[in-house]
Amino acid sequence: MRVHKQKYERAVELLKEGKSPKEIAKKVGLSIKQILEIAELHDIYVDLDELKKKKNEKAEVVA
Repeated sequence: MRVHKQKYERAVELLKEGKSPKEIAKKVGLSIKQILEIAELHDIYVDLDELKKKKNEKAEVVA
């Protein structure tokens, strides 16, 4: 994965703050997949089940 150093460091910082991968991806300009890979490299836990729940809740509100 090739990512600009500043974007990478900012993504790590935001992950440590507990921001969601989607929110970080938008702020930093990377894909959610890249954010999840960075989290994995730094042993930062991201609850994917929680992300799916939030996505489903938003879909229900729209429907």
